[in-house]
Amino acid sequence: MHQYRHVLSRMRLGDTDRAIARSGLMGRKKSSLCRQLALEHGWLDPETSLPESTDLILFLALGGKAGKASGGEENRR
Repeated sequence: MHQYRHVLSRMRLGDTDRAIARSGLMGRKKSSLCRQLALEHGWLDPETSLPESTDLILFLALGGKAGKASGGEENRR
């Protein structure tokens, strides 16, 4: 959860998806997905607080690939 909060904080400060990927926090595709969801929920507005952990858990559940590790057991069958 901490890395998502950190990414949201960096987005609020104006970092691009490419800059976030360069820092090693998150890839560009996942960062883009996170930014889209954050814009929909108003999480990038500096006057609002960062989302609660439960909201971030919902992000992971709705984000599809965001919460799954690549190369999982399903891919080996």
